[in-house]
Amino acid sequence: ILVLAHVTARGMSMRQALAGQGRYLAANLAAFTPFAMHALLLISCMLLGKLNVATAIACVIGGTVLAILVLAPALLRELRGPISGMRQAWAAITSFTRRAAPADLFALGTAWADKLVLIPLLPAVQLGIYVVAANLSRILIIFTPATGILLSAMSGQDRQRSAHLHGLALRLTIASYIPLVLGTVLVDRLVMTVFYGSEFLSAVPVFRVLVIEAVLNRVATVSSQLYLSLGRPTLNSVIRGLELALVLALMVVLAPRYGPMGAALGLLGGTILRLALLWGGLITHLHLPFPRLWLVRSDLTGMKAAFK
Repeated sequence: ILVLAHVTARGMSMRQALAGQGRYLAANLAAFTPFAMHALLLISCMLLGKLNVATAIACVIGGTVLAILVLAPALLRELRGPISGMRQAWAAITSFTRRAAPADLFALGTAWADKLVLIPLLPAVQLGIYVVAANLSRILIIFTPATGILLSAMSGQDRQRSAHLHGLALRLTIASYIPLVLGTVLVDRLVMTVFYGSEFLSAVPVFRVLVIEAVLNRVATVSSQLYLSLGRPTLNSVIRGLELALVLALMVVLAPRYGPMGAALGLLGGTILRLALLWGGLITHLHLPFPRLWLVRSDLTGMKAAFK
């Protein structure tokens, strides 16, 4: 696992560097290739009759390693440049990373809060209902906006241009998720029955709350990129920390009383707080106007040009 973490970090660095240079096709290729290599290794193990827990783990690591080995020569040619000024750039990168890293740590804490906190708070049956609802609701993460590419597009721009790109991405994200959520609500009972069986239909109300939370979380992630692009990573980290604190407090209070629904509401409460603070901070801290939240025709016609 430690090897996988190190290798994955190298791959993420290369993808973000490519996106930062505006080479989005190469960045997408770098993101897709590890999964393709992983799938090929898994299929190979199945055909050879060697698929088990150990080989499955090895396929995850091997897929990432192979992807980096295949892409490294081309990526290094793309990213090669002068080394003059590296010390000054490294100091700036280190400073930014030190202020931005807590946000990622708090995000991991929030993502795992329900898995860790709920174990002693809920009976096994109720915990199982929550886990089923949570896992199914994360399907919407497939449609997560490309926040790394969004950040690279906004970075280096003036404040008004960054705010304009943020508004476009925000409106597109909201407009994309509305039909997804409506469609999910229409078929959630069927999907729950097909994947987990009719005995888990009691998880449907919890699932609906967690779907809303997942969407608001993605919307908040888009807005957080504006804070990073404008050099305010510390403020973003503080907001993430407040979100985690509220999630933990609400889960401890609500889960024993209301079961899986209480846990879901606790997670939703933290996400709502984060989104409210991010949007409020646009005015109070970034001194920018609040963006329009609905798409108009000019947004659609200008979208391609905006992210070129």
